Amino acid sequence: MNWHYKQQNLLLNRIQESDRIKRRYPDRVPVIIQSNNNDRSSLTISNMNYSLFKSFTTSASSSDLSSTTTTMDIRHRLEHEKYLVPNELSFGQFAYNIRKRLRLRSEHALFFYLGKNLCQPTLSSTMEQLYAEFKDDDGFLYVCYTDEKVFG
Repeated sequence: MNWHYKQQNLLLNRIQESDRIKRRYPDRVPVIIQSNNNDRSSLTISNMNYSLFKSFTTSASSSDLSSTTTTMDIRHRLEHEKYLVPNELSFGQFAYNIRKRLRLRSEHALFFYLGKNLCQPTLSSTMEQLYAEFKDDDGFLYVCYTDEKVFG
């Protein structure tokens, strides 16, 4: 898996950023999420930036809460790739929020993979547990997702 965030940022900068984030938000997990580059399914996405977890690339404003909808290729689906996710949130809740943000059609299944080995997570695991097991050397938890049309 080629992680865009790793390619765009030096290891030292990523380590410093994750350390700063963990000091400032000790009750949250820093997550980098991106889709599988080979996936080209059509999705509808939303600009709703703040629900159970928030992006740490922007600050909240009234424009962040707008709900404009656009159809895009899955490779461009989430507005941000970096998120702060509460430690106690289950991966199932995290997956639900990602699916909701993507406005994925019901005939599409969404699959997630974690870390260097791209292991599938258990939905009942907390983000804190997954972070402890799968965090990268730079201090971020990397999550890859892909969709597949399952009906018709």
